[in-house]
Amino acid sequence: MTLVFGDDPKDFDSGIGAVRWFGEDGALYVECRVGVMALTKRCGAEGLANREMMRAFNAHKGRIEKAGRRKYEFGNFVIERDPAEQERRVIVLGVDDL
Repeated sequence: MTLVFGDDPKDFDSGIGAVRWFGEDGALYVECRVGVMALTKRCGAEGLANREMMRAFNAHKGRIEKAGRRKYEFGNFVIERDPAEQERRVIVLGVDDL
């Protein structure tokens, strides 16, 4: 299990309160999420605006992606299914992960 991140777009999803981005493990797509609390407490985000969440994410991208890889390698992800019953692995990073 090797998780690789590309330069795919990242976005702040206020509905789930997290910055989302995707990685790949061979043919598997892995959704990664880092929550608002982690971005404010560990990455210096000031305020809940999309722009501020993305600034904090980009300033700490290397550390955040490293934490995502570590969780994935230890099997710390959840499996979600979309309406077409496609499996997706999801990593959620919180304050303690950073």
